[in-house]
Amino acid sequence: MCSSDLFPSHDIEASDRKVFSINAPSFYTQQSLVATTTTPYGLKADPSGTIYFLDATNRVRKISNGVVSTVAGTGAAGSKDGDVSNATFQYTGSLDIDPLDGSIYVQQGFLDPITRVISNGQVSRYAGRSGVVASVNGDALIEAAFSNPAMIVVSGSNLYVAQPGTNQIRVIRPPVPSARPGGTVPSGYTIVETSNFPIVVSSRIDGSTNPGGIVTGK
Repeated sequence: MCSSDLFPSHDIEASDRKVFSINAPSFYTQQSLVATTTTPYGLKADPSGTIYFLDATNRVRKISNGVVSTVAGTGAAGSKDGDVSNATFQYTGSLDIDPLDGSIYVQQGFLDPITRVISNGQVSRYAGRSGVVASVNGDALIEAAFSNPAMIVVSGSNLYVAQPGTNQIRVIRPPVPSARPGGTVPSGYTIVETSNFPIVVSSRIDGSTNPGGIVTGK
């Protein structure tokens, strides 16, 4: 059976859309029509239209003004923090971009499930303990751990991480004053009960909340 039998031409209407490829000889800056990409995935666009993505070379890359370039990563596998030209990544699964300050968040998985952030030319660990595979809530850098996270999404001032294997959505919350149980609640903040422990939140103009300082499950 040929394709014309499966999709008769008289049943298909032409669209006004076209599909192009951006592919194929350097891992660093090249025009997008000739730049190599190796198993690209995790595409995200920032407000300016720049496309960021991950690839199998353990790098974070972007396409801007028709040029493909490396944002961070040497190509070696690892979780080394520091300058973007020296930092390393491994087991990357997804990324997202903070539209307010342009920070890039990268979720690693498998044997090193930590969240990394790229900001001001530096790469640093944002949440999770390197080499620890578990679903543990608490302080983002000291206590929290992830178990095979699959995707990360920035929403407002929170980062949400999907954990399919544990049927959980984790949330990484930014710090706010006295975000610990038993702390003094400052003016304008309220206590919200979670399944783990109380957290402090402040109301935002858009009606959302800005809870802080911890990683929890949803």
